[in-house]
This record gives sequence, C-alpha cells and structure tokens, in this order.
Amino acid sequence: MYNTCVKFLTFTHVFFIGDEMEKNIELISLYDLYGNMLTDRQKEIFELYYISDLSLREIAENKSISYQAVSDSIKSCKNFLVDLEEKLKIRTLNLKLDEIREICVESKKMNNYDASINEKIIQKLEEINKNIFER
Repeated sequence: MYNTCVKFLTFTHVFFIGDEMEKNIELISLYDLYGNMLTDRQKEIFELYYISDLSLREIAENKSISYQAVSDSIKSCKNFLVDLEEKLKIRTLNLKLDEIREICVESKKMNNYDASINEKIIQKLEEINKNIFER
C-alpha cells in the first residue's frame, strides 16, 4: 500500500487519493460481497455516500432524515460489513485464490510445467471462486 496523497479538483469537490481512498475501495468490495445482507435503507444510504459520492448533509436533505441518522447508518454499515468479513473471510479467500490463479498463469507462460496439471489447478480454482459467489 502506498501512502500517497493526490488532489483532484472538480467543480464541487476536492478528492484525496491515499489511505482513505483505499479504505473506501475495500469497503465497496465488501459491499459487493455482503451488501445483500443490509436493509434496503442501509443499501440506499451506503450507495449514495460511497458510490454516488453525496455528502452526509446531502443525503440527509434528500431523504428527509437527520444528519446524525445518516452518519449512524453509514457507521453501522461499515461495522456490519467489516464484522462479516472478519467472520466469513470470503474476500480474503478470494484474494488468495486470485494470487494462486496468477501464479498458475505465470507458470503457464514459462512453459516449464505439466500443462494438464496446471489446467486442472486453474479449473479447480475457478470452480471454488464460482462457488464462493453463488452462496
């Protein structure tokens, strides 16, 4: 991980890319895995904040709820998603499977392997990956 900080100016926002952006990307990937376990209201608020990039105040105004309610909802979503990953470790497992798959692909490029065995490994990894996301 790089601890870089770059500013992008737009008409309405200043974006900082660095640790906070990495955390947001990780949270969005957890949302992709576990988002269906949130309530519809939590999903909507999460998406408005992290995907549509609305501020807490903008969400509160759009949904006619208090700023604190939006803040609490975002915090609750974050905690729920992180807790699920700590317990289930699906994202962690998927990242490890991706690493194994990449090693197999690199091995295939080097031409110093038994092709049938490597193909079986890649096929099994794909099956495991598919099964993870079909739960």
